[in-house]
Amino acid sequence: MSSKLSSAISSVERSSNAFASRKTGLGSKKDIRRILVIRAGALGDTILMLPLLKALRYAFPQAYLEAMGYAERLQVALGEPYAHQISSIDRRGLEAFFVKDSALPTDLVKFFGSFDLILSYKRDPEGRWTENLRKTGVRQAYTFNPFPPEETPVHITTYLLKTLAGLGVEVEEGAPKIYPPPWAREEAEKFWKENRLPAEGERAVFAVHPGSGSLKKVWPPTKFAEVCRGILEQYQGHVLLISGPADTESVRKVLAFFPDKRSPLLVDNKPLLVLAAILERCRAYIGNDSGVTHLAAAVDLPVVALFGPTDPRIWRPLGKKVKILQAGTQAVGFNQTGPRPGSFYRGLEQLEVGTVMEALRSIL
Repeated sequence: MSSKLSSAISSVERSSNAFASRKTGLGSKKDIRRILVIRAGALGDTILMLPLLKALRYAFPQAYLEAMGYAERLQVALGEPYAHQISSIDRRGLEAFFVKDSALPTDLVKFFGSFDLILSYKRDPEGRWTENLRKTGVRQAYTFNPFPPEETPVHITTYLLKTLAGLGVEVEEGAPKIYPPPWAREEAEKFWKENRLPAEGERAVFAVHPGSGSLKKVWPPTKFAEVCRGILEQYQGHVLLISGPADTESVRKVLAFFPDKRSPLLVDNKPLLVLAAILERCRAYIGNDSGVTHLAAAVDLPVVALFGPTDPRIWRPLGKKVKILQAGTQAVGFNQTGPRPGSFYRGLEQLEVGTVMEALRSIL
């Protein structure tokens, strides 16, 4: 275990309500045949959880491992070396597990009770969720705060691995890695040919994602347009403009700057694993603090990530070549997801196009 990982285990213990009964660890590995990990989060949260799933898979090679969360995002966690199966957290009756002395649905009792070990990453200040899980007959159930404690702002992946280390599971730090399946790579190849994109080793293809789940995290579309134009002119290549369900307005504003034929190619609402397969064929990526940026880093693409109100110490993408640029001023400071209440934030518009282009050159 690295010194960085071991040095803050005590802070993780203080953040969890389950460590009091954990001093003896998990017991014999051979007795743990079925494991369930529960974490419902955005795409970035899901990707940054992958090293935890990998550590469990390696620590309990004989065990079945299931991940429960938002099923569409969990596609990146399905298969070796991660989860054997994924399941949706949007299940009828699950709310009963947050109520004291609740009548628990029979089907969920049977489901949760079929596991030997359940690790939940949910807020459970009164312990009702954990108490009800244990009523199902599961052998061991532990619940952790989904975020690291504010007084020790470690990266979320490091924090998640520490929760396993506190249970006596041997872990090593590492970056998330996504492996698009053959069918997704076939779709990416089809996209490449249909759009007559150059083969590897010829003119470069760059990916740009101007959107995010929060407008406070979005660099101005006009500046993204300047970056796209700069790439087209300086590298004589192609720009793939990535768009998802929440990105329509940002993408529209970028494309408005390209009335001629020489414009970015829109990649619109592709399935997650197909998008991963498209990204892994690119030369580099530029994007906001978003799930797609984590996706790009996880397929080993050189990444320039533009951060505003979110703390990159906790949420930065991990990868072989990741350059973080942060702009903005906060009055009080960050919590896990952004500025603390009462603070102000002047955002990403302070980040200059030239700075982003220089960062791109530095990772090529």
